[in-house]
Formats: sequence, structure tokens, C-alpha cells
Amino acid sequence: MPSSPLDNIIHELGGPDAVAELTGRKGRLVRDEEGRTVYKRRNVDLGCSMERINLAEKQAFMDGRKLVAIISEAASSGISLQADRRVPNTRKRLHITLELPWSADQCIQQCGRTHRSNQIHGPEYQLFMTACGGERRFASTVAKRLQQLGAITKGDRRAADASDLSMFDVDTKWGKKAYDELIELLSNPLFSSTRPPPPYVRRALGLKANDELHARWKEYLDDAEEAVASVGINTDDKGSVKGFLNRLLGMCVKMQNKVFDHFMAILEEKVRVAKQNGEFDDGVVDIRGESVKVAANFPREMKKDPISGVPLLHFKLDVDRGLSFKRAMEMLDEKAKSNETGKLYPREGFYVSKRPLIGREKEGANGVKALAFLIQRPMSAFAVPSTYIHTYGIHRPNTGLGATDSFESFTEGITPRFSKLTPEAAKDKWEALYRDGLRMCSHGPNCKHGSRCTVGKRVQQQHLICGAVIPFWAVIKEHLEYQKKGGRDGSLQMVKVMRIVRVRCVGADGREQRLVGVEISDKGVAKLDAALNNQPAPQDVKPDVKPDLHQLGRGGASSSSSHGGGASSSDVKPDVRGLRVGAHVKVHGLATDAGKKLNGKSGKIERWDAAMQPSGRWIVRINGQQGTNALQAKNLGAL
Repeated sequence: MPSSPLDNIIHELGGPDAVAELTGRKGRLVRDEEGRTVYKRRNVDLGCSMERINLAEKQAFMDGRKLVAIISEAASSGISLQADRRVPNTRKRLHITLELPWSADQCIQQCGRTHRSNQIHGPEYQLFMTACGGERRFASTVAKRLQQLGAITKGDRRAADASDLSMFDVDTKWGKKAYDELIELLSNPLFSSTRPPPPYVRRALGLKANDELHARWKEYLDDAEEAVASVGINTDDKGSVKGFLNRLLGMCVKMQNKVFDHFMAILEEKVRVAKQNGEFDDGVVDIRGESVKVAANFPREMKKDPISGVPLLHFKLDVDRGLSFKRAMEMLDEKAKSNETGKLYPREGFYVSKRPLIGREKEGANGVKALAFLIQRPMSAFAVPSTYIHTYGIHRPNTGLGATDSFESFTEGITPRFSKLTPEAAKDKWEALYRDGLRMCSHGPNCKHGSRCTVGKRVQQQHLICGAVIPFWAVIKEHLEYQKKGGRDGSLQMVKVMRIVRVRCVGADGREQRLVGVEISDKGVAKLDAALNNQPAPQDVKPDVKPDLHQLGRGGASSSSSHGGGASSSDVKPDVRGLRVGAHVKVHGLATDAGKKLNGKSGKIERWDAAMQPSGRWIVRINGQQGTNALQAKNLGAL
């Protein structure tokens, strides 16, 4: 008979004298002095009754006599094992979960054994799972529950270094959309096989764009449709992501991974497009830089909440994104040590552009060229190594970590764009770009916009509103900047987007501070200041470069989002050609495809929004349609 896995683990960690076992077992198999395996009651060595054995083991761990504790479901509640300041063993806890439970609440119970009040150190958690697609069901459930708790994941002032578990949470509205699309494909494999899979699906399934693509794509769809039906997933009645992942566990491992990879490819693409269109909620976003400092004479008090007396504070941050050559070499050395081979992977290291930077073509003999170094990103735990395409973090001397991309996309375009460079050859060029980034933009000293251009500059200024944000929430929302967002019909919308950010920075006194607040532009700060102090809002200064609004059409039509807030009620447009709040109007003269659909339709003006550039917009509710549209006066006629 093979030995118990639990007994094996205890033996490998030093035996019962070094390991506290908190389980429901009455005895265990141990090896005697002659090497024989014998059965032994657990309470013999501790000299206590069987009813108190777990309490005795717990006390041995908390006293430091045993430095390892193994906990089963029988002891997953009611026992405290945190680094309590009142006990001898105050070492930081490393909590390893070997098997995620079905219930998220039960997992939280288990995690709560080592994370409790009065602790000196917070624990580090390591959640283990297999690479099977269906196992993602456990991770998804636990991640969702942990994110609901908030304080031990992200978004809490004390959790500024916590991990983001959103990558494990696939049971979201985007996961549901990806699941619906997947089931629609698999419900009719004959029809779906007539359309070639998009590139992101091909990469996930390991399908090459050659003569065999159609046959292999059809074969996969047929096999996946049969596998989905065999585990009881009803393709006619679209269910939930949670139910899909549960059923996925019933498939053979190979097909389980293929279907899950297909699902994840669709999900990642939907999230990518949603982020591009401004529809994806990133939650709390980190402000990162090699150096983040609070600017001189900041923070300043904007207003004080009359009830609580807590001030609303404005922080101005100087974020230095630059990477010195010394720091770049440190990062590459650390990466080399962490690699399995003990050295950098073949594609990691420094690269130089084959073309000079725009605006710096005439400097020196061949112009000033861009430099970067690549670091390979860790492979997803759920990826299939044979089909996985590695991505690389792209680091630059003046802007630090930028986009993450595949090696092929980085180096190849219509013509090759970058070539490998040795550290010795890169040093002087890297340090020159690092120094230049502090005093000029990437276009060089002859940039036509002069000091106003911030493209590629090392130091960026960002503004945060912190403190008594909730009492002034309505006012803050009104003074957020508009951003372009893609509409469902392909048009562009101008919406107000609120970003909650967190940052670790150095204050004027040299001490580290951790801030969580609302990010706002410098124009927004000025308008918010005026609104809070009942002063006239400062006029917008005409930008140096005219905004690119051609995509909105010559008529300037764009839909107004319902979740961005409206303009201030003080922005009242005088009556022009009968246009005023409450007037009934007819739309005409819109030139875009989306705008032409509105021509000839009538509606009612709800308000005037002076914040929408370049000259303000009337917010109109079209009769018989949901939502509102932001339109220029020249495209409206009073009825």
C-alpha cells in the first residue's frame, strides 16, 4: 500500500517533531527507529487528550516549537495562526493552499486563519492549482470573493502593494459575452467552419494560416461541439460562465484545455477592445515611476467638509518615468538570475531602432535613434507551451515601461524596425537619451511646440484629489475631462471618465506617503477650484494643436454617455435662433454614417454643455430613442 500523501509531506518537512498537524485524524503512519512504518496515535507525544490535540498542536506552532502547520478542512475555522504580537512566534506567515475549495467563502475562512487582528505582519498567500482549464472555475470564484472584500486585494490605502486578482476572475460581463460567442460558434460547427478563425483564436488553438487551416478548424469545431454536448452544456440555452467552467471539468484534459483556451482568447480580445473604447473599468490604477514626488507647496486645501471637518486636498505629483543605464542593467541582471538557465533568454536585452526619431534626423552623423530593452513576461499558468506566444515588456530610457507586445510585433513592420545591441554599445546612447528626457521632448531641441510638448519627457505632472472626496463627489464628477469613446455603432462618443488611482510617493518632508484619490487634469483642477469657491470658471485656452475631431463628422454629432455626469448647471447657453433648454428641434446636416441616421429626426434640448470642445454642444434627447446626443447648433433647427 502506498503511504498517505499527508504523511509523506510531514516526513519531508521534518516529521511530527517539526510539523504541527491540525486535522481530524486520530493517528498517523510514522517510521520507527528501525525504519519500519507503524501506526501511532497523534496525542502520544503531546501528552493531552484526543479532544485537545489540535489546540496543543496550534500552541506548539504559536510558541515557535514547530515552524510548520498543516491544516485540513476540519481545522479551517475557529483557529488563529496569525503573527500575533502576543505570542513568541511572530515570523511572517506563508500560507500555501494546495487545493482550492469549491466554496469561495470556505477559502476565505481558510485564509482568515493567518490574517487576523493584532498581527505584526500580514501573511503571503500562494494558491496552487493545476493547469487544466476547468480548474479556473475555482480561481475565478475565489478571486471574485477576494475582490469583493477589497482591503486585501486592491483599492485600500493599506493595500497599495497588494496583487490584482482580476486576471483570475473570468465570471464577469466580459466573460459572459465571450462565453455566449463561444457557444454560438460551437452550436453550429458546419456554419462556423465556413468562416476562418481570427488571428487571436488561431494563436490560442495553435492553428497555422496555411492550406490545412480550414480542415483543422472544422475538425476542432466538430470535436468541441461533441465534447460540449457530452458534459451537458446546452448550446440552445446559454447559461452562466460559472456553470460552463463546472461542466468543463467533465471533459478530457486535452479538449478541456482547447475549449478553455478558445474561451480565454475571445475574452482577452473583448477586454482589449473594451479598454480601447474606454468601456472597461480598470478599478484602482497604480501611478508608477522610478521616482514619484509631491511637488513643492503641495498638498493644498481646496475646501473643508463642514460636517466632518476633513479637508479636500489637491496633490500635484512629479512622476519621473526614466530608467538610467545602471537601473536597466540591474533589471536585466535580476531577470537573468530568475530565468531557469541563469542567463537572459535569446530575445531579451537591448535594441536600437534602424530609423532616427522624428525631429532628430539631422543630429549627428545618422540622427538620434530610439533605444529599448526587452524583458520576457511570465507565461500564463493556463497557457499551453506549444502554442503560447511570449510577450515582452518594452522599457525605454525616457519613459520607462511602455507597452507589452510580442517580439514579432516589436521588431518587424513593413521593414525591420529594431536590431539587437550589446550593453557596451548601448551604454552611451542610453545615457544620452536618459539625460535628454529630463529637459526636452523626444522631438529634440528644435521641436516646433517648444517646451509645451511633453511627448517622451521623463517627468510628467499628475493631479490627485484626495481627502474628503465623498462629500464633494457630485461637484468633482462635473469637472472631469471628456475622452473619446467608441460607440456600439462604430461612432465616437465624448464621455467623462473617472479614474481612481493610488500611488506611493515622497512628500516634501522626505517621508513616504501612500495616496488614493481621483485623477484630474490641470484644467479640471482650475474649474473645480472655481466651482467649490463659487467663482467664475476660467476660460479654456485654445490648444496649440487643433484637436482631431474629424471622426465625429463635420456636423460634430456624438452620443453622450449616461455614466459620465453632465455639465454644470451654470453653463447656460443664451437663446440662439430659438435654441434653448426645453426647445423642440429637428436634426439636419450630419455627415458621418452614424449622424446621417439622425438627420430629419426631432427631439428636445435637455441642456447646454460648454465643456465639450471646440465650441460647446446642445444635449438633445431624440424622440423614441434611449440616451442623448451632443450636437452643434448648426445641426439643429427650432420647431
